[in-house]
Amino acid sequence: MELHHNVGRYFLISNLITYARARSELGARRPREAARPTVASGEEAQSILRPFEHNVRMLLRSGDMPEDIARELARTHGVAPAAAQRFVEELRATG
Repeated sequence: MELHHNVGRYFLISNLITYARARSELGARRPREAARPTVASGEEAQSILRPFEHNVRMLLRSGDMPEDIARELARTHGVAPAAAQRFVEELRATG
């Protein structure tokens, strides 16, 4: 029984030492900056949003605010807010 306690202690101490070494190595590293997502604008944004034309028209007909629709389009599809707003306004103007 004593052998099991000694082996258990050995592995516990060994694991703690390994953990402490790993933490010190990771702590020495500088965290990387997250890559900034690219935001599409202009014609690229329009081509990204074009497949959702029907959905936007349906939201406009159901009374959703154009600003809310544009904000959601920009957020979910990675386009510039101004491009999303222009897309929604063009669809709104054409009925």
